[in-house]
Amino acid sequence: MKFVLILMFFCFATNIFEVKSQELSEDFGFEVDSVRDESRIQYLRFLELGVSPNSYSGDLGQFQKWTACYHIGLKFNHAPRLNGRVGFHFGAITGENRTYQYTGTNEKTTPNNFFRTNLLGAEYELQYHFLKKHNFGVYLSQGIGFMQFTPRDEDAKKYSDLIFTRDVDETYSSNAFYLPTSIGAYYLLKNGYGMGVQGGMVNPMTDYLDNISNWGNKQGNDQILRIKFFVLAPLKMAFPKRIPKKRKAELRTHF
Repeated sequence: MKFVLILMFFCFATNIFEVKSQELSEDFGFEVDSVRDESRIQYLRFLELGVSPNSYSGDLGQFQKWTACYHIGLKFNHAPRLNGRVGFHFGAITGENRTYQYTGTNEKTTPNNFFRTNLLGAEYELQYHFLKKHNFGVYLSQGIGFMQFTPRDEDAKKYSDLIFTRDVDETYSSNAFYLPTSIGAYYLLKNGYGMGVQGGMVNPMTDYLDNISNWGNKQGNDQILRIKFFVLAPLKMAFPKRIPKKRKAELRTHF
């Protein structure tokens, strides 16, 4: 939550600074656009707020349940094709299979058959726009992120403390990198505010989101399907360069 508050303060301060700089330029006679054509404004930076239904795939289920995750980020829009985004998210995933049993041995095992995992993460992604117009875009995104996850049981007890739910001497870290891959699209209104959707796989580099690995019947790491719905608010914009009014008046006197 501290990260979110710091980011929101940074975005607000940046926006205020740019507005005040623009006002000072006008007051002291620096070159200012004579007429601002709203249809030609380029929006360079956005504040992004979003919510996503997330679904887990692993030993206790294959995209069977959906839970919410909340997002805040900065979306950059300087280049025609390739732009970046930095973001933070928090939320949860869950899974359940009351009849789950490990089939890899004849010995008695006691894996958990339910989990709810809290997630907190930060990520940076590159978005390649294969279709981009002034007011909308469609893009492919690849990123890298770092998350903290905490699997818990029905009584909110941490599975990391319940050693009987895993193999002998089996431990794991509650932190992991992830590689989000997705496709998205957005639409902007004339005032720069907009909305969009982005969906794809989170691809965590861990098999312990559900607290099951050695006693798992599914090969490979756990997966998260994420479909994010978001709104955009412009933080920085660029106007087309025009001849200032004062300069226009000077030109008229010469001709």
